[in-house]
Amino acid sequence: MKKLNLKSLLFAFVALFAIISCEEQSTTEKAKDEIGDAVTTVSDAFRQESDGLRADIEKAKQNIDKKLGDLQDEWAEASDEARKSIEAEMKNLHYHKDLLDKDLENINNKVNDGWAEFKSDVKSTLQKVEDEIAEIDREI
Repeated sequence: MKKLNLKSLLFAFVALFAIISCEEQSTTEKAKDEIGDAVTTVSDAFRQESDGLRADIEKAKQNIDKKLGDLQDEWAEASDEARKSIEAEMKNLHYHKDLLDKDLENINNKVNDGWAEFKSDVKSTLQKVEDEIAEIDREI
């Protein structure tokens, strides 16, 4: 998804409005409309990014659930020694799933200033989940 520097965009629109507001009234009204359109564009972009991130989180959680089911089946047929390893893998997947649940809850609480960092943190967690599942698949 396209990264937006929301602070810079909003600053540019406010500066544009300030410059244009010194001109005649009709130009000021036009500037207000343009700023309103720009804010809508930024808001839509933020919504699209957050919706995409929600979808990525939900997909990762589904992958975790599937892998946990596979590991549970393996655990039922495993030796005592193998069970300990499987239990550790399951514990790690549950940990990552809990992190993703918290991230999902926090998406709506994040403001534009913290969005880039939050998005980066979630993407990092998603990558760790993907790597963990791949590692488990290699071991099987």
